[in-house]
Amino acid sequence: MCPSLHEVPSVHKNTPTQEEGTVWKKLAVADNPGGPMVLGELATLMKSDYDKLAAIVKTSGMAGQ
Repeated sequence: MCPSLHEVPSVHKNTPTQEEGTVWKKLAVADNPGGPMVLGELATLMKSDYDKLAAIVKTSGMAGQ
């Protein structure tokens, strides 16, 4: 038997459930692991990762392929 439309959760709802709202609030806290990162810190981390990867590619002889 198929559930009625009232029993199927909507993927297009505009308001979060209480549980979803709580999760969103927790993720919005900056000191929460997995929470948002300051844009400058993220850019520095990405640059560092890029530099490390570029050095690996250069020393492995993969550059120019």
